[in-house]
Amino acid sequence: MKKFDFTIVKNPEIVQENTLPAHSDHVCMPNWFEGEHNSFRMSLDGLWKFSYAKNMDLAVNDFEKENYSCKGWDEIRVPAHIQAEGYDTCPWEVSENVLPGEIPMEYNPVASYVKYFTLPVNMRGARVCISFQGVESGFALWVNGQYVGYSENTFEPVEFELTPYLKEGENKLAVRVWKWTSSNWNAEQDFEHFSGIFDSVYLYMVPRTHLWDVQIVPELSEDLSEATLTIITTSCGKGEVEVRLLDGTMESVLEGVMAIEEGEEGSDEIQSGIAGMVYQPKLWSAEEPNLYVLQLEVRDENGDLTEVTSQYVGFRRLERQDGKMTLNGKEILFKEGNLSAFRADRGGVPGREEVVEDIATMKQNNIDTMRVCRYLNASYIYELCDEYGLYMITDGVEHCSQNAKNHPSMIKESVEKEHFHEIMCESLTNLQEIKYIYQNISVEFSEKTFIVWNKSLFTNTDVYDASVILQKDGQSIAKVDLPISVEPLEKKIFDIPQQLFDIMDNLKIASVVHDGVAPEFAITVSFTLPADNLWGKRGLEVAFDQHVYKKEVAPYSCKEPFEVVRGKNAIAIKGRHFKAMFSTREASLVSYIYGGVEMLKSVPQPNFWRASVNHDNKKLLKQGYAQWKLASLYAATKNLEIAPILEEMEDSAKLTYTYDMPTNPASSCQVSYHVFGDGTIETTMVYEPVEGLCDMPEFGMMFKMDAEFDHLRWYGLGPDETDSDYMCGGKLGIYENKVADNMAKYYASQECGKKCGVRFAEITNSKGRGMRFFGDELTFCALPYTPHELENAGHVYELPEVHNTVVRVALQYLQTDSKKKVFTFCFRGV
Repeated sequence: MKKFDFTIVKNPEIVQENTLPAHSDHVCMPNWFEGEHNSFRMSLDGLWKFSYAKNMDLAVNDFEKENYSCKGWDEIRVPAHIQAEGYDTCPWEVSENVLPGEIPMEYNPVASYVKYFTLPVNMRGARVCISFQGVESGFALWVNGQYVGYSENTFEPVEFELTPYLKEGENKLAVRVWKWTSSNWNAEQDFEHFSGIFDSVYLYMVPRTHLWDVQIVPELSEDLSEATLTIITTSCGKGEVEVRLLDGTMESVLEGVMAIEEGEEGSDEIQSGIAGMVYQPKLWSAEEPNLYVLQLEVRDENGDLTEVTSQYVGFRRLERQDGKMTLNGKEILFKEGNLSAFRADRGGVPGREEVVEDIATMKQNNIDTMRVCRYLNASYIYELCDEYGLYMITDGVEHCSQNAKNHPSMIKESVEKEHFHEIMCESLTNLQEIKYIYQNISVEFSEKTFIVWNKSLFTNTDVYDASVILQKDGQSIAKVDLPISVEPLEKKIFDIPQQLFDIMDNLKIASVVHDGVAPEFAITVSFTLPADNLWGKRGLEVAFDQHVYKKEVAPYSCKEPFEVVRGKNAIAIKGRHFKAMFSTREASLVSYIYGGVEMLKSVPQPNFWRASVNHDNKKLLKQGYAQWKLASLYAATKNLEIAPILEEMEDSAKLTYTYDMPTNPASSCQVSYHVFGDGTIETTMVYEPVEGLCDMPEFGMMFKMDAEFDHLRWYGLGPDETDSDYMCGGKLGIYENKVADNMAKYYASQECGKKCGVRFAEITNSKGRGMRFFGDELTFCALPYTPHELENAGHVYELPEVHNTVVRVALQYLQTDSKKKVFTFCFRGV
């Protein structure tokens, strides 16, 4: 009996011992009725006995022996990386003295696993193998004290035959896992920071006549009118395979029988093949993932059924033509998103339900390509991409494993960068923008018509419900359904329904007569799912474009009476519902009471700063802008004896402060508060550029309100956040959420929550009291923290306890030239 030799862990020339050959990921069952409850398989997932050691010298000796009881050990979940289970919490602790090619033996975590099991009745006496779907990094296996084998093939299934080692009753399975082996410890990949049995483990029985490997080769003719389907199998035993290819209606389109000839005793390498023709096949693409089902029934030499298996088959032709990548004859541009390879709760591969959710999210947001790492992924991920319609591309051509074949979604060619539709903005944070940029239908508006451009390769726009929606001041007031049929890659012109123009004309007249203010209208052309499908519900919008009939924003005016009261250190301006107090010493509005409620937690201040994002940190941008952070924190008047400029007019009063800012060279900013009798304060900021001073990240005002003002309602772009460099995915409308909801779920706290194109925004408490901010296409942000608090925390869990609602109102478009900056907005209590 061969014993395990630990030196192979340090030998780069040995990466495995006694492993079975890799094969396709088909699943064999005894019949068609068992489905998920496959009696050919026995899962070993769950709790295993476990012991952790920092290195081999500290690991438990002889734990693999049959008479060594491990039943008193701690337990660990399988599958899971041990780091996700609370072990090895310092994965980067490697000695600086270790040379490349040497394993750091003083710190090379060793995980010892033990699983006790009893074979089910149907497996007793049968040929039994074990499959490890993922173990990181190197591992040795023993069964009942006998050494079975070793592998360093981390991210592909590794299998061993267990038949000679099993016994009746309880069996002991022992696995020892090393975090680093000679082949991986200094690879400098993120994966190498983790270790353990991170994917599923199961036993499976092998019937006497069995398909070890199935290779499916669908080939389309050049004109796509017919396909050849070739099936090549590697098997053991003697018998035959009945072959059926079923279309989407489960009708047979191809049938045949393939003989399996018996080879030498014990041979698992008998090859057989069969080919057939399919005429006018339905083609597979991400737009139309047409799949056929290949059914294989294996019978032994006596004609008895030994196993069945099935696989999806997709016919598609991917090739290069004149330097272009084409799919089924059409030039293709891949619109990609990344699959998250890890989960916080267990590390390792995501579960099936999580992947289904991720894929549905991608499809709902017009992503048609899943980019995965160069390592093999779980089989069900390939199957789901086949079924849902996602191209699957890796970041390396080495992803051509046996297990990854037979899937139409898998793009094994090395695709050049120019064939990807990439979103270049590194600060992009939401799917709203991605969905809009990636949508396959776009609309161009003119005065009375719109042009629909169908960018799909294979799908007519008439597979969606189409409608034209009219909005008045953000509220939808009319909808007309239209039959919009545009062939793939074509454009077509349509009339905006006249009835919508009639409604607009009548409302304009009524509004002008009533209050003299014309409303703002918007026309939206929307395409939605007509029925539920795998990834979305009926009514889900897949594409839209919007045209806004923008109204001119006039300077605010009001005729209500007001009163100015001058004091020694302050100036008060009062009206019927409000009182505003301005300091003559601190250069600011110090109190704003509306309806008897104080709205301000502290004085409003000019703000030129926003929290940094990852893109800023990579480019060291915040270092260049640093003096604007100081200006936001410490702007003040140099001479406190000089009172603000007060102008009293017939219908209003205006106070103007001049702030000196600690920049180099020195600069200043004026802030004017124009107060009206109804409590509205029109605020204007003016900045004269100074030569030699860099641009500022933001130009606006910051207000602090009490945290009880926690509800936000706004008329602007939404529903998700927008910013100056990613606004096109936002749709003009009225939206609302909680202030806390505007905190993006980042690991590191950073800038987030902005709303662009804002006509008005209201911050209110549970009683509906608060403040309304309004103006001409403002940038608005309401968060529980200031930009400085976000930066100081570094990570979300380090943020302080919430005491405030911090409102920032800013100029939407910052000029990058030497022009004077002028920004005006209004606020009033509600």
